[in-house]
Amino acid sequence: MHSWKYIFTFDDGRRAEFDVSLDPKTLDVETVPPENPPDWTSLEYRRCANCPLDPKTSPRCPIALNIAAVVEGFRDMVSAQSVQVTVVSGERTVSRRTLLAEGVYSLLGIYMAAGGCPVMEKLKPLAATHLPFSTIEETVYRVMTMYISAQYFRAKKGLEPDWELKGLVGMYDAIRLVNKGFANRLRGAAEKDALINSLVDLDVFAMVMLDMPASVDGLAPLFEPFTRVNNPS
Repeated sequence: MHSWKYIFTFDDGRRAEFDVSLDPKTLDVETVPPENPPDWTSLEYRRCANCPLDPKTSPRCPIALNIAAVVEGFRDMVSAQSVQVTVVSGERTVSRRTLLAEGVYSLLGIYMAAGGCPVMEKLKPLAATHLPFSTIEETVYRVMTMYISAQYFRAKKGLEPDWELKGLVGMYDAIRLVNKGFANRLRGAAEKDALINSLVDLDVFAMVMLDMPASVDGLAPLFEPFTRVNNPS
């Protein structure tokens, strides 16, 4: 089962807990929307430039609805405060003392990928295999294996695969527009900067992927056993 509990423990003894789970079939985040959604969840409120949704059928931004509780929990907090973040899943428990923005960034990564946005849904495999506090190198590796795996499954369905990774930059161009638009949305919802800076952290990785050749080439030493001359496999 794809589920995680994020526990934020502050120096003054306060705790904030968030349970995140994905539907096993759709890999959509499973949440109960607020009965009276705040105004900033409206689709038309500071809408992302590349949003493909129709306000008539989707009057609310799906990601905004899904993270309403997270926003309420952190809207008045600053990003630079220190916090102990513990992430509990069925397979492991990970704990790290870090800045609040990094802990929120790790949590928001799931919601952004699996929160119902059509632009972001290609990142659902990353959400399903969520790795808290992953490094840039780890995330580049995971994105590459995700994208190449997607091409394998496209080929099996008779669709044209993109083995040259030409579509990867375009995919992250679109993701950056969502990150930028959603950060602007949160500026109207948050009183302080913890939430906004967590999205800045997410966008840093998207910028790395836009320099795709350098990002991929950095992984080359990992595959040296496969790329030796005369190595049959």
